[in-house]
Amino acid sequence: MYGALWILLLLFMQLLAEGQGWDEQSDRNNMLGARYYDGKKIVLPVSEDAMRDLLNHWLHQATGSFMSAFANNKINKFVMNLP
Repeated sequence: MYGALWILLLLFMQLLAEGQGWDEQSDRNNMLGARYYDGKKIVLPVSEDAMRDLLNHWLHQATGSFMSAFANNKINKFVMNLP
């Protein structure tokens, strides 16, 4: 078993040394969202309505999570105080 892992490691190191399949330029050309990639990050155009909907969704998620944590804390305190 260790022999197979050793062979895979050697093949991987050979790939790295030769640079086959690891060319950064070819990766960018084959990337799914290459037109939105500026070299450091992916920038996606978002409309004002979509941005507002996304922020509204995040606020609802945060509010629901806070209410759930608060209720869970109250229930735990209630259960601990039962005789």
